[in-house]
Amino acid sequence: ILPAESPVRINLKADGSVKLGPNVARVSPEATSAGYVGASLGTIKLIKGATTSKVSYEIVDPNQVKNNHVYNITFQDTLILGGAGKADTLKTKNYSLIDSTSGTTLINKSTHLESTYEQPIIDGFRLLFENEKRVQLDETNSRWNDPNVPKYIVEKFVAPGTPPGEERPNDYKVYFGNVGTDTSVAYKIGTTTYPPKPVNFRVFNITTQKYLKFGFLELDTTFGGQGKLSARGAYKDRIVFLEPNSNDSLVTTWWFYLSAQPDTALGQTIPQPGDTAYIYLRKPFLSNDVFSFTSSSPKVDKSMAKTDLDKIKVVPNPYLGSARWEVKNPYTSGRGPRSLHFTHLPAKCTIRIFTVDGELVNTIEHSSAIDNGTEDWNMLTKDNLAISYGVYIFHVEAPGIGEKIGKFAVIK
Repeated sequence: ILPAESPVRINLKADGSVKLGPNVARVSPEATSAGYVGASLGTIKLIKGATTSKVSYEIVDPNQVKNNHVYNITFQDTLILGGAGKADTLKTKNYSLIDSTSGTTLINKSTHLESTYEQPIIDGFRLLFENEKRVQLDETNSRWNDPNVPKYIVEKFVAPGTPPGEERPNDYKVYFGNVGTDTSVAYKIGTTTYPPKPVNFRVFNITTQKYLKFGFLELDTTFGGQGKLSARGAYKDRIVFLEPNSNDSLVTTWWFYLSAQPDTALGQTIPQPGDTAYIYLRKPFLSNDVFSFTSSSPKVDKSMAKTDLDKIKVVPNPYLGSARWEVKNPYTSGRGPRSLHFTHLPAKCTIRIFTVDGELVNTIEHSSAIDNGTEDWNMLTKDNLAISYGVYIFHVEAPGIGEKIGKFAVIK
């Protein structure tokens, strides 16, 4: 996409050189050194919390990535009140990126977690976020162990005359057995009190690894009988989850019920002893979530470099009079400079070029950054004379790594 206010200027001069405007950069694709291992942030791990949102990254400038630095990503959340007749929403407020190794806050409370937002480049990398919109049921992974039980519904508790429930970002299991498996607690909605009673289920919080207290709104006592979760027509029993707050007082969070009366003609039934409802929630980044990762800068792996010696080659091979990357002839007569490339070389090595008779043509000492494994040879002998056409042998010697012998041809 051409920029609207930044003109792109590229001018080819008479001598074959190229003049670039201020908004143009020149890049040359080259192979990296033998044994090159690129920069990485490893796996970004969730070390605290239970979010289902994802953090990934892209390396933009590998040479800026620091080695063995530990980074943490933290978040803050906020409760957005829905107003009359609307549910409240627990959402991510911001995130921070901290270099724990140096104790530096690199990004402080940024509110941009949109997947379309271009995050700033920090230490050579850019973070990428996939944030859930709100806490809600994960319908893909939530399920019954028995397909003959009707689908269940998990919603934030909302009832007239009673404070709405909290969107607790937890996962749960509801285990079913015989009546007496657990006992509900007294629960009041408006002016109606539902007394405690023995029931055929218990509720387990997977996230906290604790069983919950709950209220049981038994509206149907004919289909399943007393103390059993069931549904008949519009009368659907409901389990109200009660969980402790920061003051250790019980507050209402979610409620759970069957979506419809079981269709016995289809073999459906209410939950039986041994049945389990697995409840998994989608969760945005919240205040109790912490991600961590460790960076590694580019390096050379010597054992890999030994294997990569087999990749060393000469290009073009054969050399047919010229190479595409050679500059335009700057002279009034004759031909311009030649250029033959040795690629996939170790960062430090010695290249010796011989005729097939064993006569040394030239010796090249290669030393480069580890991200550049290419050596450009002007095809001149050690006496600064142009080589003749024919077949040549090359020998690459890399101390501590190994040797490679190959051949190439120069054709008129």
